[in-house]
Amino acid sequence: MQPQLDQNAAELEERLAGATATGRSADGLVTIVVGGLGDVRAVRVDPRALHLSEVTALEAAFSEALRAAFESGRQLVMDIIMAAAVEKASAT
Repeated sequence: MQPQLDQNAAELEERLAGATATGRSADGLVTIVVGGLGDVRAVRVDPRALHLSEVTALEAAFSEALRAAFESGRQLVMDIIMAAAVEKASAT
């Protein structure tokens, strides 16, 4: 039973490692891409953000984008786990 569990865990980790989720700030100036294992893969800043007169506005944009990316990532992880569970259930 343990080898099957290890294989299932490895397959799930592989799926998650290849998955990405994206979050954007409300104003669209900052976009962050996270991986299915929680790693930050990319940060994109619209050139218009460099003209913001207040640093707090840019900080808020980064925070919004990061929150959105991680929320999207959490949903992605749940979707992948559920799909794997359905596949395993229908295979038995």
